[in-house]
Amino acid sequence: MVPLDLLGRNIMQMHRRESYIANIIDNHEYVVDSWLFDALEAEFAKGTYSSRENCDALALELTLKRNGKIRTLPAVDGESYQWRHDWAEDWGRFSSETPMYLIDLKRRPAKYNNYVLSGTDKMIKSYNMNQLTHIVGFVQNIEHDYKLGDVLKFKYEGLLPIKQAVKQSNRKTSSYSLLSKSCLQTSEISV
Repeated sequence: MVPLDLLGRNIMQMHRRESYIANIIDNHEYVVDSWLFDALEAEFAKGTYSSRENCDALALELTLKRNGKIRTLPAVDGESYQWRHDWAEDWGRFSSETPMYLIDLKRRPAKYNNYVLSGTDKMIKSYNMNQLTHIVGFVQNIEHDYKLGDVLKFKYEGLLPIKQAVKQSNRKTSSYSLLSKSCLQTSEISV
């Protein structure tokens, strides 16, 4: 049995981590510029997305990186770039016992209640390679058809360890699963 003071401390640390992530996402705004269009086109040119429109979900990741708010680990040996996670966050500043979170950012289309977990098998492989630990769900005010000068705003919806996300998702095909937004642990948890 876990002592209550240790359990309470672990819950508080979890809440602090979630609040930290939520704060970064919720307070991030980006004015659409030619750099973002070029960055999205470059992502599509890599050939890993089925349509250019699907790349629009990368706006948060790309602009957070550009503004120095997030980083990733170096690419895995033999791979040309880091694609196994979008955000590496070392929690050493909160607790020396807390591991690094390797996050896959997932945008939920506002008109749906589910996140699409595409490449579930690749996610599991990345987890087994110590390259992915969590997903973080978010929504944004403008999903497609950005115009120069539009202000993109983002809203954190929660996070979930990758093993739980895969387990709780509903596998639709061999290439994707759906995860209900209700499965995400949110920062609204109070202690």
